[in-house]
Amino acid sequence: MKKNYVPMIAALLCVALTSISYAASEPIGLLAIGNVSEAELREVQAHMHLYLPVPIEILEPRSPLGAETLEEEAQALVELREGRLGVVGIVSAAEAVPTFGVFLPGDRTAVINETAIGQEAEKRLARFKKEAMRCAGLILGLTPGPDTRCAMWHYPDLAGLDHKGGNFSPPLLVELMRMYPDWEPAFMVREEPWHEDSEETAEVAAEEEEAEEPAGAPEVEEGIEPPALPEEAAPMVL
Repeated sequence: MKKNYVPMIAALLCVALTSISYAASEPIGLLAIGNVSEAELREVQAHMHLYLPVPIEILEPRSPLGAETLEEEAQALVELREGRLGVVGIVSAAEAVPTFGVFLPGDRTAVINETAIGQEAEKRLARFKKEAMRCAGLILGLTPGPDTRCAMWHYPDLAGLDHKGGNFSPPLLVELMRMYPDWEPAFMVREEPWHEDSEETAEVAAEEEEAEEPAGAPEVEEGIEPPALPEEAAPMVL
């Protein structure tokens, strides 16, 4: 059964959110390395803007190195890190590269394997968005978890990628809100405020009593920076 997170997220966020703005933060860079169109990249950027507390900056495209491993492609992005939290590239890797991507924790650079994602037009863009969210989450210090609807889930195959969601689970959203207390997620912005006598408000209040803090939500101090990662951390295969 699919989980409906909307009431829980609303209960957690309706009181905490204040203004529509990014926390003062360096951006995450996003770029195409090969057969990814500007239109596709803009769609991915727009999706990330909805769910992340930091700006997403599109960088100049470049050609793939034609390397035998994705680690080499990710390592080549380190030169773009200055002034940015991290960099995510969507790379057209060689056919022989079987993995969906790689993340270098010490450098905070990641690449998504466009070749392994597949060319199915109706699925390709959604897959890019989900993988870009996972890479951004890793850059921000979030960890993969067991929730199969969360963008941070480590899926086993393309069917798993198609199944998982393109946003973070409620505990991870709470963690990001504590790290960036001035952030208001764009997907939660409402054109009209809740009214005290509305049925929706009553429903949210009831949910809030039951789930003020989701089970397993990490204890994170407000306003902290993403955690420092070890310089020599091993690459994470995606």
